[in-house]
Amino acid sequence: MKHIQIASLKKRLLSSLIDLTLIAGLFCLFYFCVFTKVVASVQHYDHLNEVINEEKNDSGLYVNNVSLLEKNPHAGETDLAIPIKTFYTDYMHTKDEKKYDTDGYWYYVHILYLDDFRGTYEDEELVKPKEPLFSWGDQTILEVNKLSSDQNAYDTFYRSSFSSATTLLNLTDPIRNALLTMTWGNIRAALYSSMVATIIPCFIIPIALKNGKTVGKLVTKLVVLTDEGYEYKRYKHIFRYLAFYMIEVFGGVVTIGLTLILTTSLTLFTKKRRALHDYIAFSVVADEVNSVFYKDYDEEIEYQKKSLEKLSA
Repeated sequence: MKHIQIASLKKRLLSSLIDLTLIAGLFCLFYFCVFTKVVASVQHYDHLNEVINEEKNDSGLYVNNVSLLEKNPHAGETDLAIPIKTFYTDYMHTKDEKKYDTDGYWYYVHILYLDDFRGTYEDEELVKPKEPLFSWGDQTILEVNKLSSDQNAYDTFYRSSFSSATTLLNLTDPIRNALLTMTWGNIRAALYSSMVATIIPCFIIPIALKNGKTVGKLVTKLVVLTDEGYEYKRYKHIFRYLAFYMIEVFGGVVTIGLTLILTTSLTLFTKKRRALHDYIAFSVVADEVNSVFYKDYDEEIEYQKKSLEKLSA
């Protein structure tokens, strides 16, 4: 008679751990050794890195792609004033001639927060800190540059201005477009790697071995059956794998792990220990040693008939 014993929690966890370790190893192998190199070559990462480095060096905030603050962590007003002004008045002027003027007036009003005595920006809402780091008072531009009564305040102000400039630099079109291209390239490399890393242990191996055994199930002697307790057809593993990949791998990334938490909870706390992909694919994981199952319903009926004939003989 047919008897299905659901896989124990211990065997199910051990099987999953073995398979996940294999998947993680394959992912790292394909991501770092194959797909990142392929994508980098197709997307011309070398050229994109050159664009980023050139823009950084042209901005005046970097030297050989190293931030001036990285080169000199203790830099203060004396070291940073000129690079900041160069960035806003020369570099940014070449990016948007309508917004930035060469005489530095925009810099004095928006960065040094001096009064707009020309009235050039009176129709614009100036972005100023709610509580300025310190007050310039009624000092003129020339006098401001000569002030030295509070060096710590000056250093803090210019370091803050430098940080704002480096942030704004990363938003300029050349750098932003290069970084976006590289980011999407890395995402594609991760996507390709996850597909290959899961298709081998979760699709190819289960089809090659009988009863949908992965490496983990082979070690722990588990089998994949239909939810009615019959052998799981090989062609159905296509659907089972797609359910696993879309719901628990891809879905886990999209939902920031929510589907992984849900499928783990179902496996741990439900009677039949079925994961999300088991519900979708109408499958169940059983203990091969302690189960008796048939190929299909017809085979079960045939076996019952033969058993009755032997008993009646």
